[in-house]
Amino acid sequence: MAVVALLGARYAVASHNQQVAHEEAVARKEAAKKRSQEEQAKAIRVHDEYVSNLNKVYGYMMGGAVTSETACNLTSGVWHDAIFGGWDDETSPYQASDFNDALKKLYESEKYQGYVSSIEDSNDKIDDIMRELTDPPSDCESAYDTLQDLYPEYQSFASLATDPSGSYTTYTQKFEEADSTVSSKIQLLSTQIPDAIKSDDSSSS
Repeated sequence: MAVVALLGARYAVASHNQQVAHEEAVARKEAAKKRSQEEQAKAIRVHDEYVSNLNKVYGYMMGGAVTSETACNLTSGVWHDAIFGGWDDETSPYQASDFNDALKKLYESEKYQGYVSSIEDSNDKIDDIMRELTDPPSDCESAYDTLQDLYPEYQSFASLATDPSGSYTTYTQKFEEADSTVSSKIQLLSTQIPDAIKSDDSSSS
């Protein structure tokens, strides 16, 4: 009987140890699963934040480009009419016999200063977000490459609006080239920004 009891005790201990080992294995598996879920959720958050920033930059660049185009068109129009005549309702508020005086009137006007302020505000926001876009997720790499190419082009375009220089001919030529280039690249960027993934938590909230 003593032997039977001893065997029974050993069996009980072995059974207990097996149960403990099983529970520990289950716990490890659950912990690993939880870590995996947390890592996946973090990756989704990082991805979606990156996509959100891409969309913000796109929006600010689009707005800045539209305002730059408007300011450059007005500058070019005033410059042209001051040299060649043909003042119209849009350019006549800045009319002068000398084109330098006409441009001075324009640059000091509330309308033009409003354009400059709007462009510079967009530029500041773009610069801030660009610093956050250094490590793109794989599906954002094309958009990132386009943005890296677009960014200096956009800055040059904006500077034509905020700080015009050169002759009428060179200014107009640079404006037309920059307008076409920036418009094309902004359009390309808009097609390359992926959709947000959105985690289960965010989609159900």
